Amino acid sequence: EKGPPIRGACLSPSDKRAIRRYVANMVATGLVPAIERRIANLNATVTNAKKGVKNIMKSFWRKPKENMLVNAVAGGGYNNDGTNSVGGGSRRGGDGNPNNAEDNASPSGSVKYRYDSIESQTRLLADTLFLMRDYDAALGAYRLVKDDYKHDKAHLHYASMQEMMVLCMHMIDPTGRDGRVNSEVVHHSIETALYSYTRASDEEKESDANSGVRPGKAPYATRLATRLCLAISASRSLCDGKHMEIADLLASASSHETPLGAAVLLEQSSVHYYRAGMLRKYAFHMLMAGHMFRSAQQERHAFRCFAASLYVYHGEQWGELRSHLRSALAAQLYGMGRYALSLQFYAKLIGMAGGGRVSVRSQQKFLNHICNICRDHPAEALVATDRMNSSSGIGNAVDGAEDISLKGFTNSVRQIEISNIGFPHVQDSSIQICVDSTGTNSSVTLGRSDSLPIEEKEGNDSGPSSSGNEGDESVWQDMINCTEAEMRSSARISISNEHSSHDDGPAHSGDDQSIIESVITEIDKEERDAEYRERQKRKSNVRAPEVRSTFEPLCVTFSLNNPLGLDIELMDMQLVASLKCSKSGVLHTNEFSVSKKDDNDKAKKKSWTFHGSDNQFQSPEFMCQLPTTTNSDSVPSSFAIDENSNPYFVVTKSSVKMGPNSDTVVSLKICPLVEGDLRILGVRFHLLGEVWINHRFDLPGPLLQDTQINRSKRVRGESILLRSKVEQEMPSLKVTITPDESTQSTVVLQGQTSRWILKLSNVGYAPASNIMLKTNAPWLNMTPSNGTNESNNTEEAPTSFCVGPSGTLMRVPLSSASRSGILEPGETVEVPVAIRTSGGGRQEFHMIFRYELWSKDNATSSLVPRHRWARKLLSVPVYPSITMSASLMPSYSNKGEHILSVELMNYRSDRDSNLEIYLNKICIASRNFEIRQLLGQVDSQDLSQSLIASSGSDAGSSLKIGWQERVTLHYLVVPIERANASVTFSILSFPCGNKSRSEFLPETRRWHGAQVTDFMCRERAHDVFTSTLHSHRIEKEISIAEQEKEGQPRHVAQIRRDKTSLPEQESDVLSDGQSQVSNSAPPVAADPTSLASLCPLNGASNINIICCWSAIVGNGGKDETIYGQHHLRNLLVRPLNKSKGCPLALTAKYKSKVSHNFDEGPLDEDVEITIRNRLIETDVEFEFAIDHQPGLDFVGTTCFHWSLSGGDEVSVPLKACIYSGGVYNLQSVRLTVLKAGTTVPYLFPLQWTMVAEDST
Repeated sequence: EKGPPIRGACLSPSDKRAIRRYVANMVATGLVPAIERRIANLNATVTNAKKGVKNIMKSFWRKPKENMLVNAVAGGGYNNDGTNSVGGGSRRGGDGNPNNAEDNASPSGSVKYRYDSIESQTRLLADTLFLMRDYDAALGAYRLVKDDYKHDKAHLHYASMQEMMVLCMHMIDPTGRDGRVNSEVVHHSIETALYSYTRASDEEKESDANSGVRPGKAPYATRLATRLCLAISASRSLCDGKHMEIADLLASASSHETPLGAAVLLEQSSVHYYRAGMLRKYAFHMLMAGHMFRSAQQERHAFRCFAASLYVYHGEQWGELRSHLRSALAAQLYGMGRYALSLQFYAKLIGMAGGGRVSVRSQQKFLNHICNICRDHPAEALVATDRMNSSSGIGNAVDGAEDISLKGFTNSVRQIEISNIGFPHVQDSSIQICVDSTGTNSSVTLGRSDSLPIEEKEGNDSGPSSSGNEGDESVWQDMINCTEAEMRSSARISISNEHSSHDDGPAHSGDDQSIIESVITEIDKEERDAEYRERQKRKSNVRAPEVRSTFEPLCVTFSLNNPLGLDIELMDMQLVASLKCSKSGVLHTNEFSVSKKDDNDKAKKKSWTFHGSDNQFQSPEFMCQLPTTTNSDSVPSSFAIDENSNPYFVVTKSSVKMGPNSDTVVSLKICPLVEGDLRILGVRFHLLGEVWINHRFDLPGPLLQDTQINRSKRVRGESILLRSKVEQEMPSLKVTITPDESTQSTVVLQGQTSRWILKLSNVGYAPASNIMLKTNAPWLNMTPSNGTNESNNTEEAPTSFCVGPSGTLMRVPLSSASRSGILEPGETVEVPVAIRTSGGGRQEFHMIFRYELWSKDNATSSLVPRHRWARKLLSVPVYPSITMSASLMPSYSNKGEHILSVELMNYRSDRDSNLEIYLNKICIASRNFEIRQLLGQVDSQDLSQSLIASSGSDAGSSLKIGWQERVTLHYLVVPIERANASVTFSILSFPCGNKSRSEFLPETRRWHGAQVTDFMCRERAHDVFTSTLHSHRIEKEISIAEQEKEGQPRHVAQIRRDKTSLPEQESDVLSDGQSQVSNSAPPVAADPTSLASLCPLNGASNINIICCWSAIVGNGGKDETIYGQHHLRNLLVRPLNKSKGCPLALTAKYKSKVSHNFDEGPLDEDVEITIRNRLIETDVEFEFAIDHQPGLDFVGTTCFHWSLSGGDEVSVPLKACIYSGGVYNLQSVRLTVLKAGTTVPYLFPLQWTMVAEDST
């Protein structure tokens, strides 16, 4: 290549020497003497005018020059074309006022400082000395004239003097290390020069109409300031140690420059900020420089500045600035045609909160540009997605597919998909996974795993509501442990009875206490096993995933947030997952965005439906097949598949519309079709129908506790929430419980009984058997009509299909199923049940169902089949109704009879009016007593009018009890004398009139679909079991505390063996919150929930009271009649060991009315007093005495000491001597009972009235 021509190449060496001699002679003889003469002349002139004491004194009184003419010259001694001008000039007058008309009208050719003025002469001298490199003399000359320019307000001239002074001082000491020049003086001159240039520029801009925007052409003073700034920035010696000050000067000088000049100055200032260690100021000024470059159409320089600034703010807590930079970079790159980088920045930008706090219009531009890049430039978009995936660490996360790359796919084409950009924002902490139970409120788990909540909730706050995602987890776990314990204990007892029957021995199930102790032992074992499993989970790094079954849809629920201020639509939202099948050796996943090349079929897609789910499932987008191993030659290659290729799992697809800055909850389903390991990876959706966006779930795992290092560093393991082990088909129980047609009221009173329908549906693909129901309270009752022959029921049989001693575990009858005891897939059975509420306020009724997988192998083998759990929770607001209490006292007129007083009070508060309660029947269940109604109570005029019997439509007449009214009814308890010992029921109603109507039934009596005693039997069993379990747990806690205190370990079984007997309790009287427990032993073969356990054979003095009532409640503006019952259990007619009152009952036999002629003598009438020991198992020692009464004497044994065994009695025959006619009270007996060395006297407040008539 030819370079520029070399001048002088044709000259000979002699010619060159001649030219050199000529030039040297001209300089030596002409130029240097001329300059010396100029310097001498100028020095003389300046010395005479400026130097000396006289001139210095005169300068103090020098006045500014204000009437000088102005030339059209732009700067001090320099024209716009760069040529020199003697003395320089300014566009403004001497006073600097641009409005001075006289100055503006000055003639052309005149200058402010003429060449012959002393200021011009001094400036010329200083410049000449500077040219001759006499910097010290030049600096002195500049100092002589600078004050004159300052006084004249010639800012441009003054700034020029300061600039030349800086140059002189710099040339005197270029390195700044000799100490000849003070650096502070240098920097002060620099600041003064820039300030004066700025003032000159401001005065010029005052006449500019567009002073508010940056000029297209900078003023000359501004250019001079820029020149000075660039010169200073290039000098290292001037900037050493002063980078912060230099940077501030450069930044301030950029305010008057054009965009390009300002960009250069801001970039230079950012360099000095960086050298000063001010990184944030460096980034900020680099950002402003980028904006200036962009305004000057310098796109590449703008991108360079933006990128440098973003590097500083990366990772800092400056989200808004970082978003602003990304917005600027994205727009810059989009305009430059670099779409890959632009897409990266736009993708990060829309994921920020509020889109970087930009306007809605800008946010819409972000989305439009993303769609345009993906649609019009697919190659650049794929490059951008690869970069984002590699930078975020997203790779092949599928198990066994680490070595598989997208290049290994055959007959496939990649699709554009943006991953993990945070738009929309998915709250990973809100993820919940459960079995899809659309339209139900039960949750399902396998084996011993904890149940997971479901997605729906029914009901309202006014009435009973059902849900599956509430309830105390400890309550559910206790119910699971108790269910397993009771089932194992019952199975062991059944096997023992079978062996006994084969050996021709008597079947013996044990008493209540032995059965309860057996169950408590199993509960302790369950709790120990659960604690052991939990410890192993905390210690080990390996956690087993949840076990699922094939063809069972799973529901993943999470929260979604739209960070933009726009309405967005997310189409085809679906889960991203993988399922590895060990049998086939391949893995199906939709993680990679690949599809078939020939997949252009727009026909109707294939869909799947499953039991228990109303959703339509489809093959996921981008489904592909990957090999799990690479060692075998037979491993298939990677390729995309469609719905016709039998995918391993299917998903639901839904569309979500979100408003600006809104939140929503999304539920997506997935259903595995083959056995294997299922992993849910994330979620995918189609933004605006053009761009696929993928979000990968990131869940923190549990804290590892296996080593000290992991505990100290709080290391977390892998989360297994989204991992599942898919195994064989299993039944899936869908549970709903609804009131029947006759029960529609939303108001629930305490003790109310209602009929409900328990609907069980097997939505799985395998039959279910042995369905057990466990509740936390004995509310629910299944009547024998549900599936058994009522005639086969005996007193010893369990009630409501109960299993175990708790009274809350029941076997669900499946008599209406197609096969008895088996619920086939897709089959639904309805079980009518009765529910009786108790307690007060909001009550949580927990129901958990245990069901097993039925198969022919399980039916014929002794192996424990696989089982599952389903939860159900009813939240019931219970309003108060009535309170019931009873008391007994012996009859003092008839031997063996007692007076029963039943007190009822109405406490209703569920409505404002019509709060009456109607008492329908009183029922007494006992083996040895019956009750009879005392006549005359209802129609007595002494009672309130509200007690008048009202006609009832269902059960005849009833007794109305008004609001806040208390009623006491009295009945006569009479012992039953017959050979059989079956339970007898005395049912008393309230007919009109004085006659009572009683029914005595030797069998149970149904009341609204359930036996009236079934609830009482199960409540009795439940209370005995819970009290024993509570006592056992207290005892265990005490034992643990003693072990920790004394260091002497003692096993719970040892404590139980050392315990010879439980404390005996006297009675068990329950009235919805009032209880006294009695542990009377049941028959040998009686079930704890049977009628025989409620009325034991050895409980000769117990009665059980059932009060049946009805009330009117409001239901949607209509009145409805409801029914209920209250219980009083094990009311003692005759106590066993002690009594609150006198343990002796006193009766007398005499004539109440006699006629006698007292003239013939006193009346002697026989009186037989009987004293009976009310206690059945305790002897009573007492003293008998008769107090004297006037007009009446007793003849016979009037005082003695005696002891009566339990249940015995003694009769004392006496004669009463009456001396005159009248009415006499024969009761004057005083009994003194001897108790533990003390005496307790008893007087009886009753009257034995005898009327003696004188027949004379």
